[in-house]
Amino acid sequence: MSDSGPPIRKIIHLDMDAFYASVEQRDDPALRGKPVVVAWRGNRSVVCAASYEARKFGVRSAMPAVRAERLCPQALFVPPDFSRYRAASKAVREILSRHSDRIEPLSLDEAYIDVSTNKLGLPTATKVAQAMRTAIREELHLTASAGIAPNKFLAKIGYHRRHGRGRTFAAPQLFRRSAPQTGVSMPLASEAPKTALPVSMQDAAEYLAMQIASCIRRSRSASTQ
Repeated sequence: MSDSGPPIRKIIHLDMDAFYASVEQRDDPALRGKPVVVAWRGNRSVVCAASYEARKFGVRSAMPAVRAERLCPQALFVPPDFSRYRAASKAVREILSRHSDRIEPLSLDEAYIDVSTNKLGLPTATKVAQAMRTAIREELHLTASAGIAPNKFLAKIGYHRRHGRGRTFAAPQLFRRSAPQTGVSMPLASEAPKTALPVSMQDAAEYLAMQIASCIRRSRSASTQ
């Protein structure tokens, strides 16, 4: 009887980068490299998405459109076209389904994918995420970022650590331990060490505690400004 414990899940949180704005820039070359705000103009309108060029000026999703215009007067406002966004989302979903049938969509541009076992037999969740992002970039000319962890909550935290510009983050990469652990190797794509790092419940707990402490520090810093 094995004492290795239950297998640890491998969850990918994948989010398309500035999805609506990126679709607009992909489909209209005149918008590429320029600050694009997907929104109707008007006092009652809110920003659906902002390109990275617009985000440099502080423009964010869900912001009132009038404020976005004040922050970035040179922004190009594009009315949303949800039929095209749904079509692009469907194409992304098709790519994800090549690797797993266990997909939990959160919105048109965001999903959890359980790749504890994957259809192509890739050895790590990081390689699965890399394959997904590569196919999205090459076939759809869009980019996606991913977080990887043993559960959905930590996967989303990992995603926010490396949000945007087609990056992959695996939460266990933060930890190196010499003590025996049960887990699965999930190295960070851009910073993979020579030796694989395992996942453990202690790693996950410490990672979460570190995130909470960081949030408390930022909150205290903001309150004193």
